[in-house]
Amino acid sequence: MTDAEPATRRALRRAETEAEIKALAWDALRESGPHGLSLRDVARQMGMAPSALYRYFPSRTELLDQLILDAFESIGEEVTRAYDHGMRAEADPFETFVLIAHAYRAWAHSHRAEYALIFSTALAEHDDAHKTSAAALRSFGVLQRVTADAVEAGMFDLSRIERLLPAALHTALQGMADEQGVPAASLVAGYWCYTTMHGAISLELNGHLPPPVLDTSAEYFESAIRAMLEQIGVQ
Repeated sequence: MTDAEPATRRALRRAETEAEIKALAWDALRESGPHGLSLRDVARQMGMAPSALYRYFPSRTELLDQLILDAFESIGEEVTRAYDHGMRAEADPFETFVLIAHAYRAWAHSHRAEYALIFSTALAEHDDAHKTSAAALRSFGVLQRVTADAVEAGMFDLSRIERLLPAALHTALQGMADEQGVPAASLVAGYWCYTTMHGAISLELNGHLPPPVLDTSAEYFESAIRAMLEQIGVQ
C-alpha cells in the first residue's frame, strides 16, 4: 500500500463528512432560515462533538460562505447550460436570453433555500464578499455574454438607451464598460434585463403578486422579459 492511498482515503472521508455537514445545514436553512443554522445542532445530528466539526468548518460564517459558494456555482451551471443550448440551436441573443431567464426561474423554484440564502437574506456576519464574488459573477457573466452577443448582432437600440441613461449612472458605469470593451449603454441594458428577471422571480417566490398573476406566473414572467427586450431592442 502506498502513502498516496491512505491520503486519498482520508481526503475521500473528509469530502464525505463535509458533504454531510452541508446537507444537514441546508436542512436547517429550509426549516428555519439562516438564523436557525447552528453548528452545535449539526454536530449533534452527526454524533460529533462541536469541536470536531470545527476541523471541517472553523466557524458558522465559514460554513455559510461555502453554502453560498455552492449555490452560486449551481445557478451558474444552470444558466451556462441554457446559454450553450441557445448557441447550439442557433437562437438569436434575445431568444437565448429568454431561455436563460426560464432556466434561472426554474432553478429558483427548485432551490428555494439556496435562492433565499444568496439573494433574499442579509447576513450580518457575511461581510467578506470577495470570497463569493467570483462565483456570483459566473451567472451574471452569462448574462453579460448574451448582452455582448446582442450588441454584436445590432439588436440593442443603443442610442435610445443612451437617451434614457442618467448622466451620473453613465459616468459610474463608464470605467467598467471600458474594461469590458462595450458601450455603457449595452452594460446598463444587461443590468435592466437582470433586474427585470430577478425582480419578477423574487416577487413570485415571495407571493407578492396578485392571485390572477400568480396563477399564470410562467406566462407573466415571459411577458415581462419580452417587454423589457422590446423596450431596449431595435424596433
